Amino acid sequence: MIKNELTYKELEKIFRPILQLENIVKIKESIYKVLHFTRAKPSDKQQYMISSEFTGVISSYHGFEVQVRKLHARENDYIDALISFTKQKRFTDHFFSSKNKIVDEIKKICESEILDCWFTPFEPGGFSKDDSKLEFFHQMGTKNPKWEEQNKVSPLTIFTKETPKDIVIEFLFSPDCYERKEDKTKLKEDWLEIFNLYVPSW
Repeated sequence: MIKNELTYKELEKIFRPILQLENIVKIKESIYKVLHFTRAKPSDKQQYMISSEFTGVISSYHGFEVQVRKLHARENDYIDALISFTKQKRFTDHFFSSKNKIVDEIKKICESEILDCWFTPFEPGGFSKDDSKLEFFHQMGTKNPKWEEQNKVSPLTIFTKETPKDIVIEFLFSPDCYERKEDKTKLKEDWLEIFNLYVPSW
């Protein structure tokens, strides 16, 4: 298996086309190049799950394997995107982990592309079944009031999960709730209606 350690610039090449609401072809071209993925046939489901399992290349960032777990085209040519960073927990992660650094860098990229974007923590409450520590961050002002019954918090969410065995970071984005104007991505006024009607549960 070939190892491919990403730079911050390469991380930007994954996130910026998505946040800029580029068409699906440009998004895939950029991601395929960074993750060394051979272009898949349109009928091939592998194009929606880009990881070492399909590429033969382990692409990592600060020790976390980077996977595009969902890249779903819609009729309007936008996408649902789910990008994950995963690693097996080591003893040293109890004292120092790159998790917070990666979360902060994802926030930084989002805030540079989306107008008036700030992140706020979200506490879902309750207890996990596997002694895991959960953290949610979503764009301020975009919390779905029906999140508990619909199982979807916000059109822009960063989720982290830390268990005794591994650490996971997930970036979830629903571009149908946004529009691109004057080199900035902006939340639509009717974003909540769109979110409730068209966005699947994560």
